[in-house]
Amino acid sequence: MKKTKIVSTLGPASSDLDTIVKLIEAGANVFRFNFSHGDHEEHLGRMNLVHEAEKITGKTVGFLLDTKGAEIRTTVQKEGKIHFAIGDEVRISMDDSI
Repeated sequence: MKKTKIVSTLGPASSDLDTIVKLIEAGANVFRFNFSHGDHEEHLGRMNLVHEAEKITGKTVGFLLDTKGAEIRTTVQKEGKIHFAIGDEVRISMDDSI
């Protein structure tokens, strides 16, 4: 059993089936998905391509999901931002009813 992993990050430049097959054949055995960029649908499409490439190559690979880190997602806002002013009082809660 290999203990070393060769990680390849998938993004816009490496999101076609042929490229993914070549990466696996070159030794990649883990594919990283950077969730700081792109949306879930985009990453799901890439994951499905990796599964197709596994069938073509006969090799199984792993997924590494690189999330955005220590953030609390409160809601989807216009332009992805919430603006605060000095002195504003803010309550952060997991309760949708607030």
